[in-house]
Amino acid sequence: LEEDYECVDAMATSYGEKEVVCAKDIEMDNFIKYDMFAVVPAAVVTRDKKRISTRWEVGYSEGKKCVKARFVAREFRKMEVRNDLFAVSSSQCYSRVIDFIALQLGYKRATLDLVCAFAQTPEEEEVYVDPPVEWLDREEAAGRTRDVMWRLKKQLQGRRKAGQLFVRFLAENLKQIGFKRSDSAPQFFYHPEKLVFIE
Repeated sequence: LEEDYECVDAMATSYGEKEVVCAKDIEMDNFIKYDMFAVVPAAVVTRDKKRISTRWEVGYSEGKKCVKARFVAREFRKMEVRNDLFAVSSSQCYSRVIDFIALQLGYKRATLDLVCAFAQTPEEEEVYVDPPVEWLDREEAAGRTRDVMWRLKKQLQGRRKAGQLFVRFLAENLKQIGFKRSDSAPQFFYHPEKLVFIE
């Protein structure tokens, strides 16, 4: 939920090292909260295993008025040719359908943002990444080894298939609570009994 993300300084328009450290701590805490990885000895990640490089993306969110840090995968197209990565997404056409339905039925409309959406989406492949240096520093301070890697259990932003897997994960969860999915517009869901529409 959005309240899980605490803004560093609601009045900041620029940021320094303290704000970046805080934002990175929040991101790493979310990784633990959502059980995103398993720690494995680096020695078991042999050359035949899929290994993806990572980096920090840090920026200031104008909308949230805070510094945000995201630890992301750097899975480039050149690593692997794939033709199975299409993911449906919202479109202006179907947002107008939602507007029309709401107008006709006198319904209220709302826009929702799923925080840490990929962090809740299961990883289907055996994929390894180097943990962030800041996390390794935490481990070392706790007396544990730095000679480890993460095997991903959930999707990391930057994974090429993350969007598609998230949509599938969302669809499965909506289906479990009674929503139907449109065959012609798979990003459109409706609940026939509660008359709730999602796009």
